[in-house]
Amino acid sequence: MARDITFIIVPHSSAKGVVNFKLREWLVYSILFVFFASIVLVGSSVVYSSMLARKLIHYRIMLQVNEEQKGKIDYFSGEVGQLKKALKELVDRDTELRRLLGLRLKDNKTLNQMLAASKQSSQISLLDNITNYKIDKITNELSYLNENVKQSRESLKALYQTVSYLKSRFAVTPSIWPIYGRIVSGFGYRYLPWRGMHTGIDITAWYGNPVRVAASGVVVYSGWKGGFGKTIIIDHGYGLQTLYGHNSKLLVSTGQKVMKGQIISQVGATGFATGPHLHYEIRKNGYAVSPMRYINLDIFTANRVWQ
Repeated sequence: MARDITFIIVPHSSAKGVVNFKLREWLVYSILFVFFASIVLVGSSVVYSSMLARKLIHYRIMLQVNEEQKGKIDYFSGEVGQLKKALKELVDRDTELRRLLGLRLKDNKTLNQMLAASKQSSQISLLDNITNYKIDKITNELSYLNENVKQSRESLKALYQTVSYLKSRFAVTPSIWPIYGRIVSGFGYRYLPWRGMHTGIDITAWYGNPVRVAASGVVVYSGWKGGFGKTIIIDHGYGLQTLYGHNSKLLVSTGQKVMKGQIISQVGATGFATGPHLHYEIRKNGYAVSPMRYINLDIFTANRVWQ
């Protein structure tokens, strides 16, 4: 049987009467249940909303961090690509120069493995989750590449210095024909036309043909020299001198600098000569050597006469 619950309200003012009313017991319990359920629901909503807000803020922060890290990854990946390209170019130039100069080639096996691993790790870094570990890994790779680029540049610089030295050394190496013609008397002991040691080679040519200096140097003698007639002697440094005898006309003077291939005289038959020709002589450290060792050298084969 349903019971009633009486509620009595007593006002503070005595002028007002006491108010009382009755409610069914089930209704009172229903109202209390709804009230407490509403409090729990509202409280849960507040807590859940607060958690969602915190997660959203954390998510936005993580998105921002990931964007920054992705930017760093993209930047570092670009730097790695440029460094690998520059390093490969330096290595290729280094190898090409060493091959041309006949020098020992550097072992680039480790470098090639590193470049391959670098390419693979860069691809993995972009596919995997972005982490500080991967950024550190790419940073280390950049540092390694930078060190290799530095070493390759130093190697290439040393090679260029070697090439510059070879070019300057080759410029003063008598390596070309002073005139083109037939050799009528070689280097060494001979019996005709005069018996004795022939300290050069005799090359026939038309009277007045231009004579070109075989290497750059300084004219140390220009004038008449006994049986050689009108003679030019040029000092090339490194203990080398060349002599051009039996000329008809001398076109350079003592103390003058000359460049390889420059015309210095004209073919003649002055001195002890039976006809127009050029007596061409090479002296090394004061001793005559066979000019045939030097003629037609290039910058790569000249090393055999520099030893």
